[in-house]
Amino acid sequence: MNYRTLGGADPKGKPQIGFISHPNDVSRCLDTFCADVFRTLDCAVYFTEDMTTPLTSDLKTEIAHIPLFLMPVSQDLLTCSSCRILAEDLPYLISLGTPVLAIMIGPDMKSAVEADSRFQGVIPLDHGGNPGAVALYREELKTCLAASFGPQHDQPHIAFEALRLLERTPKPVLSVESLGLQLSERLRWFILRAADRLETETQEAALQDCLVLANRFVQRGMGTDPAVEAYLLGRALLNGLSDAALDREDGVSLITEAAENGLPEAMDWLAEYYANSFAKPDLTRSLYWQRKQVEVLSKLYGADDPYVLQNKNALAKLCVVAEETQEALRLLSELYPVCCRVLGERHARSIAIVTEFKDVYMILGDLENAAVWQEKLCGLLDDPQVLRTAQATLLSLYCDISIAHFKQYLKDKSDETPLLERRDFLIKALRLCLTLEDRKRLRDVVCSLSDDCYRFGEYDKAAQLLQRYIQSSSDDLRCIISLISVYQKLEDKQKEAEITEKAISLYIQKLGEDSYVEGLRKRLTVLRSRLNE
Repeated sequence: MNYRTLGGADPKGKPQIGFISHPNDVSRCLDTFCADVFRTLDCAVYFTEDMTTPLTSDLKTEIAHIPLFLMPVSQDLLTCSSCRILAEDLPYLISLGTPVLAIMIGPDMKSAVEADSRFQGVIPLDHGGNPGAVALYREELKTCLAASFGPQHDQPHIAFEALRLLERTPKPVLSVESLGLQLSERLRWFILRAADRLETETQEAALQDCLVLANRFVQRGMGTDPAVEAYLLGRALLNGLSDAALDREDGVSLITEAAENGLPEAMDWLAEYYANSFAKPDLTRSLYWQRKQVEVLSKLYGADDPYVLQNKNALAKLCVVAEETQEALRLLSELYPVCCRVLGERHARSIAIVTEFKDVYMILGDLENAAVWQEKLCGLLDDPQVLRTAQATLLSLYCDISIAHFKQYLKDKSDETPLLERRDFLIKALRLCLTLEDRKRLRDVVCSLSDDCYRFGEYDKAAQLLQRYIQSSSDDLRCIISLISVYQKLEDKQKEAEITEKAISLYIQKLGEDSYVEGLRKRLTVLRSRLNE
């Protein structure tokens, strides 16, 4: 097999990652994916130049020793009827229990992958097609690499973070004997009894899930911990394993016991269970366990630990769902400076918090503060497509704010302060309309700005705005008619006559003859008469 390494270094002694793809995707994706991996891990990425020849026994032997594979999912791969990767490589890797990261490289791939049985057991990552997808993909990729190659004895939170992610991975076949005395006696006997009474494939799958979870705790030296025992027993019962001494309903009680004894995984499970498992979620209990989890993790790993920050962020999101928006703002205000200091201002998690600030202020109806955070977001984004989407959201906010200020002015026309404040946002909106080339909104913004200039007696400014817009949109009747009124105030009869003549022609073309046109003709006659004097 060929390989790529960081800087072309010798691959000897480096962690190994495999790359499989449709033949057309090798040149398109290999270098990009290697660069993404090398951001986190100094490793060797192995691949074969020819992805069309059958999978040989020698190649299978080499593949079997690689612990993690990357696989770009493109339209070519999805529509290929005779692709070696889907027919041979992927089924072989799944049979080995090797994690395969299926990286979707085009829009609208997720639903297609989820519906295709050939991809069952892979870990889907979205590289593109959605706003912010690339940054989030790199975060998930980093998590997968840390879970597969990170020093878990030094970073137990990596194993915890990977627990939910890797539950989507193909499961290696384990037995209680393979874990031996590293499990508590009660848990070991429970698994043995359950193995003797397996009646359905669901129960068999539940047993394997229990063993996989147990194995992860064993690897962290926690296999005999009483809290771990209660947690695994509870999960096993809820997943369908039966026991003469325990009822399925005891599952939640056992997991609660584990949480009360300080196991963060149990707290995490309960927070999610109470948030999602009822027709009417019990958000009070969910918040309680999410807060406890953050508290315990902060003591274990420190308040600045990236995984603690992630869980604190999850708590803030849950507060929003529970309509505790002020508490969510408090948590986000604590989180953001720490994330910027620890992870960097442009880190995906820091950027996500900026978006959450905007969302919370939107819920509160505070559009101006929402715009402040959206402006900040636009200043942090590098990807042109993602930036354009964020700017479009910001433009909508500016327009909504200007409408709100105008409504406030209409309530008390003696106070012109709302109009002055509205102007600031309209000017910002105008700049964004030009940047985004949004013609429809540009027209509305220009008309609103010129109307405000007209109200304040700034007729020259109103004329300039309308003239510049009409130069590129010569058939906009509304702006042309507005410009007639402005020229009347400026007492520029020549320009008023020219624009009135244009308005008459355009009005008849769009709406036909009526009394308004007749009024314009009379006005034009008067203007020409005065100009000829």
